[in-house]
Amino acid sequence: MPFSWPSTSTFAEQVEGGFVTASLETPDGTEAQRTYAVAIELEVAGRRVIDRLSPD
Repeated sequence: MPFSWPSTSTFAEQVEGGFVTASLETPDGTEAQRTYAVAIELEVAGRRVIDRLSPD
């Protein structure tokens, strides 16, 4: 299930490099299981981007 609380995205200028950084913050009181589930969603999304952008 995708996370549904308000979120803020901040994008930096595009630069050359082979690294991407992401951080995850959840509201105070969020259960650890929910935070873990959202972290897994973030990881899966990142892997989809890698697959899409990687040369075959």
